[in-house]
Parts: sequence; structure tokens; C-alpha cells
Amino acid sequence: MVALRGKEIDSFLARPDAGRPIILLYGPDLGLVRERADALMASAVDDPNDPFSLVRLDGDELAAEPSRLVDEAMTVPLFGGRRAIRVRAGSRNFASGVETLTETAALKDCRIVIEAGELRPESPLRKICERAKNAVAIGCYPDTERDLTKLIEEELRVSNLRLASDARAVLMSLLGGDRMASRNELRKLALFAHGKGEITLDDVMTVVSDASELKLDPIVDGAFAGNAALVESEFTKAMVAGTYPGVIISAAQRQAAWLHKSALAIADGTPASAVLEGGFPRLHFSRKPMVEIALRNFTPPRLVTIIDQLATAALDMRKQASLAAVIGQRALLVPDRGGCVMWDCVPLATAEAIAHVRSLGGLKAIAISHPHYYGAVADWSAAFDDAPVYLHGDDAQWVTRPYRSIVPWQGDSHRISDDIVLVRAGGHFAGATMLHWRRGADGRGALLTGDIAMVAMDRRSVSFMYSYPNYIPLNASAVRRVARAVELLAYDRIYGAWWGKNIASDAKAAFDRSVQRYLSAISD
Repeated sequence: MVALRGKEIDSFLARPDAGRPIILLYGPDLGLVRERADALMASAVDDPNDPFSLVRLDGDELAAEPSRLVDEAMTVPLFGGRRAIRVRAGSRNFASGVETLTETAALKDCRIVIEAGELRPESPLRKICERAKNAVAIGCYPDTERDLTKLIEEELRVSNLRLASDARAVLMSLLGGDRMASRNELRKLALFAHGKGEITLDDVMTVVSDASELKLDPIVDGAFAGNAALVESEFTKAMVAGTYPGVIISAAQRQAAWLHKSALAIADGTPASAVLEGGFPRLHFSRKPMVEIALRNFTPPRLVTIIDQLATAALDMRKQASLAAVIGQRALLVPDRGGCVMWDCVPLATAEAIAHVRSLGGLKAIAISHPHYYGAVADWSAAFDDAPVYLHGDDAQWVTRPYRSIVPWQGDSHRISDDIVLVRAGGHFAGATMLHWRRGADGRGALLTGDIAMVAMDRRSVSFMYSYPNYIPLNASAVRRVARAVELLAYDRIYGAWWGKNIASDAKAAFDRSVQRYLSAISD
């Protein structure tokens, strides 16, 4: 049995055994899986960017043609030299191709690295690689305290930085769930503290996100249980770690299929407790509460629809890679006389969501900060007696689905009620808008900013960007315009675009400080 543990892994990765060219990397720490795969590829071939030396294969595609893996492994390079194959496992089984390779004595000058998620001991892929003489299986689990200490020292040594003693314990608590996410947070911290010599506790609290735990199960379970905040936070961790969104879609498909099977069993009279305790794969005890909520929320017909929707999403994502990661902002409901004002909107106006909004008083109006968040405004409006949808006229060209209830307002402000005013701030769109709620924050006033002014990770400042996905900052004149648009408004709280991204108090002062800090930074 060739399943490496502890120091054996470090020794193997430092000097891979040529007699074991088939290497399976698996486990819950997908960042560590990727990091080790990168290292093995770099030592396997002279040029990892040479397509003749390094072949990348998709596990789901191999499942339809397992012999392709064998063919690629046995191919002799046209110009000689070493060769490597990198396989990213998906949801489908391609173990037969790997098994054939483990029985091939002629395999030489070719390293095969397989990246997989968490695999049970009985998984065919894991069993094959653990038993074969020419293969090895390496588990990739979240970093221990010793591993984190080594990682921190390694990254800070490169940047010639020290870490204050009170900052170390806090930093350790924020890292460890995913190796790549932890490393990215450390590099971000090092960049922030460049030239300071020592990283302080304030630096850590300002910059570092919580990457202490990264799993796919909370994303999927949270989605089916209706826990949007959990989905948002865990999905963000996954994106920081570089997780391919298709892996999340695949996990959601598997869970939807399991829920459908379980829902049918319950409909036939099987107790829910028996379903949760039995079956395959067996649920971890920590997942059972949210899975139980999902089983209560979804009927078998509804789950069939969801399975179809996920299949369509997976296909669309493969056809067009840019659809893999999408903007999934939250909608905010501002209570007002005669109903709520929906600020920005969620992409789907489901029956469940509509019923929830009705329970809160329904909608009297909808207002959208900028075109990225237009979403399903027509569907939401239609569900609430054609509630008016306020979009700034300067962004009218971006309306791709004209609807009778859309109100293209003009100028620098538009009053919805005595307590709610829309303010054109500009920024990355000409008509980019914020909402001022006079009665918000217990009468002290609240500002709903969307991502016109993005609440930062420290929740004590905001930032201004022309393009967040491309990391292009907003220019100084545009930032000054945003600041002028809100300078006369009274507010003590800011609600940002994303779950948990709020400034709870003293927000106006925080906004003003952020403007000055931002202008100072981009003027250097």
C-alpha cells in the first residue's frame, strides 16, 4: 500500500520517485492539491508551458474515453525529453484508464498527476493508486499549526518582514483552511505592509480575510437550506483560493440528486431520520441540520427542476468560461409607508422569494444602483402589481429587457418618499446611484452604496473601483464626484453590496477618511 503520510510526503515531493510516475493528490484542501500539483509539474518537465511536454486533461471528458489517458501516457514526444500529464478530476469516474496504466510496465519518462477533491477510502481512484506499485496517493488536508508557522515564516522572509507577537495568534486563527487561500492572504498582507519592517495587529485585522476553513459542503448545503450569508462567505473563500466554479456546480448537482432520491424515499413513507442516517454517501453529522432543512423545503418535482437548471448551468459554463463566476449580490429591503423599496435585486424571482417579500409588506418600488445589478427587475415588478423600477436615464442604453414599469429618472437625485432619496453619484457608470434612507440606523440615517463605494474587508472603510474583476481603480475626479454627491447627507451606517459588508456606525466619518486615503494612494 502506497499512501504517504507526514514527512514522507515532503520527502517525496522534494525528490519524486521515478518508479512511481502516477501521483494522486486528493483531499479537502484544494489549494494544497493545486500547489503540490504545480510543484510536481515544474519538476517533471523542462517547460510547463510547452503543450508538447505538458498535457492537461479533464476527468469528466476522460470518463467517456478512458483509453485516451493511456494513449497520451504512451505517446513518445516528437522532439524527445520528458513528458507530463495533468488531470483534474470531476464528478465522473475515469478510474479504468488509471488502472490500465498501473498495469503497464513500459510507462517511462512520463509523470501523471491527478488532482481530486476529498475521496473516501473506498473510492476506486484512491484504491487503485494506493495499491499499485507504480503509483502513490497523497492526502491534502488543512494545515496544522506547525504547517501554518512554516508557511508564515516562509512568506514573510521573502518580504523581509517581522510579525508582532500579538498579531501572530490572530493571523494563525484566520489561516489554514486552504493552502492557496492562506498563501494569498499572506502575500496580500506583505504587500500592504511593504516597507514597514513589522506587521502589526491592526495590519492583520485590516487586510486578512478569514481563510481558516474552506469546504464545498457549506456552499452547497447553505444554498439548499436558504442560508445566503453562509453561501456568500464560503463562495468568496473558494474564489480567493482559486477554486474552479465548475467543481461547485458538480457538487451542487450531486447534492440535488441525493436530495431528490431522499425526498422520494420520504414521500414513500421512510422516516427522514432514517434517510439522514443511512444511504450512500453517508452524511457527516455536521451537515445533517441543514440537509434536513433542505428536505423540508424542496419537493421531488421542485428538485427535478433544480437538477435541470444545474445541468443547463454546467453546460453553459463549459461553453462559455466567463459564466463560471458571476456577480451574486444581495437585495436589500428598505421598509417604507405602503411597502418596501427593493434596493438592487437577486437574479431569480422565485415563488419562495416572492412569498417572503409579501410577508414583509410587499414592494412599493424597486431601485437599482447600476446596470450590473439590473437582474430580474421585470419579474419582481410584475409580481407586485407593476411596482415602479427606478433606473437612472444615463444608463438607459444598458436596459436589454424594456418593461412598462421602468422609470428612467434624470438629474442628481430622485425622491421616492419623505424618507428615501436616490442620489446619482457616478463612478464606474454614468448613472451609478446610491440610496439614502433618512430613518435608517434608528433615525441616524443610512446609505446604501451598492459597489459604487465598496465596503472593504475591515468594515471600517470603503473603496472605489472602475472595474472590480479587473482591479482597475476609479480615477481621482470620479472619486471626488462620488464624495460631493453624498457630502450633505446625514448617515451613520453604510450597507454595501455584499453579505456582511456593512459599516455599523460612524459611517460618514469612515467614508470621508476613505476618500482622502484613496486619493492619497492613487496620486502617488
